[in-house]
Amino acid sequence: MSAGRYKGMMADAGLVVMLESIKGDFRKAGLTPGRIGEVSFSGRLTRSRGNCRRETDGFYTIHISTRLMGHTELVRETLAHELLHTVKGCFDHGPRFQEAARKLREYGYHIQSTYEPEAFEIRGRYQFQCSRCGVIVNRTRRSNFTEHPERYIHKGCGGHFEPLPERRPREK
Repeated sequence: MSAGRYKGMMADAGLVVMLESIKGDFRKAGLTPGRIGEVSFSGRLTRSRGNCRRETDGFYTIHISTRLMGHTELVRETLAHELLHTVKGCFDHGPRFQEAARKLREYGYHIQSTYEPEAFEIRGRYQFQCSRCGVIVNRTRRSNFTEHPERYIHKGCGGHFEPLPERRPREK
């Protein structure tokens, strides 16, 4: 399929080829993806892997974080996740989304509802370690959690979070 099918296309041709391949897997799984108007990498996505937006003309726009460039498997998973939002009834992460994600496992996809920053190798400015199990949690922005980690308990083991030394932004 040619990149010309996508209006306003600013994406890497490899992303379009990958999208077409994923669409084929969706059809094999009995899922009908929506019409994609644009698929591209975006440097504006710093806190998520990707996003999907429904446009007024009925097409969908998919953006993938430039942080994933060079990580083919992460791009594939993220693109499949965002494309799944275009399937009727799957725009949220509800039961239909979850069921469709299960169908896609047969084709090698491991689509989750959400992804922590750690899931795609982002090291946040703020890091915390669980006192009990040692898991490290990253945060890229200040929040109630970063200001008062002692108020939070790790849901995985019940331990408390302790701050690690703050990572300073690099000087330019």
